[in-house]
Amino acid sequence: MKKNLLTTGFLAWTFSLGAQTILCHVDANATIYVGKNALVYNGGGLQLKDNAVFENHGNVMVRGNGTTDVVKTVGATGLDKTEANGGGNFINKLNEPTAFASHNSVNPLISPVYTYGQLYITGVSQANLTGIVDQEFRQVNHGAYQQIGMPFYDKTFSTLNAELGKVFNTTRFSKNEILVWNNRNVVFDNLASLNLKIGKDFKPFSYYILGGTGLNVETTRTFKGRPVSDAADIDKKITLENAGSGIVFGPTGGATNQYNERYNTYLQDNFSVSGGQAWQGDFGRNIYQFGNPYLTNLDFSQVAVTESATTGDGNNLSNIYGIRLEVSGVQYNSNLGGGSSNYKAITFDASGVAIGDVEYQVVRPLGSFAIKLKDNITKPELNFATLRRFKYHPRS
Repeated sequence: MKKNLLTTGFLAWTFSLGAQTILCHVDANATIYVGKNALVYNGGGLQLKDNAVFENHGNVMVRGNGTTDVVKTVGATGLDKTEANGGGNFINKLNEPTAFASHNSVNPLISPVYTYGQLYITGVSQANLTGIVDQEFRQVNHGAYQQIGMPFYDKTFSTLNAELGKVFNTTRFSKNEILVWNNRNVVFDNLASLNLKIGKDFKPFSYYILGGTGLNVETTRTFKGRPVSDAADIDKKITLENAGSGIVFGPTGGATNQYNERYNTYLQDNFSVSGGQAWQGDFGRNIYQFGNPYLTNLDFSQVAVTESATTGDGNNLSNIYGIRLEVSGVQYNSNLGGGSSNYKAITFDASGVAIGDVEYQVVRPLGSFAIKLKDNITKPELNFATLRRFKYHPRS
């Protein structure tokens, strides 16, 4: 695919503001438009002021120096915009908004049918990444609860009310609550308050479900928030270990969790290596559910491939069994729990090549997924940052 490359060093200038460095400054009333398939590379800090607009239909990479470079959206007086008054400056747009249910081919010779603006920020600390991004969003309706990742830092859960057009609460079983998956305890946990912070009180790669009553995600919505930095290991890496270890599910899954929900009302595992026997051996264990923490695609095609100088993505999940993707038909059992009736999935052969629903292995921004490992012995590390990829096709 032909791409147009624009290096913003030709358009802007570098200046320092105290200990902060900005390469590209877009002033009030100015607009930068990045077209579909274009690539803009900004090798330094980025700042947008007042009503300046950076409309992104393609791919924008901001590469900081790791110390002084910043990404900022500021008001007319130069003060940082906040959660309350931010947004409208940097906008990641959907190019084919009505094609959200379509998935792109794995064949790089076939043009993608669903594309969107992506923002890739690296080398900027979270403290220096204060700019607020508008992220357009559409998803297939999953059912009673919507599965989603939230690629923002220090964003208050209550802001989702206005952005998604419904009022959320903290009442379990109401189908109006927001729950977060607990990998260790194999359960969705309640939020103590909607004043908690996405990406701060919970890891940026957390897996959330949103109560589906009155929720319409098949129309274009816009989330606003600070992107997640890749500077801190604790926000981009996790060791996959101990999911479900020592938990007693019961011989038929009839034991209950701390919310008095029976495990067999919501815990699903079609990847079990226990000879297909439900609730035996590893069934329901070694499953890790996550959301995409970035405003770029994640490509899972190489996670089981042994690294070499030219291949791989920095990960080697040698004991991976499969990845569950794109759930649908999520049902809810009153006061018990719920699960999905269908999903897409890939597994990996002996050489680490993905097989199955391979067109789904590139996970979009705000997408979610579940990884099943074969055991709890190897305990590999997953690095989300190295999975990022602008292209809509997996790595070859």
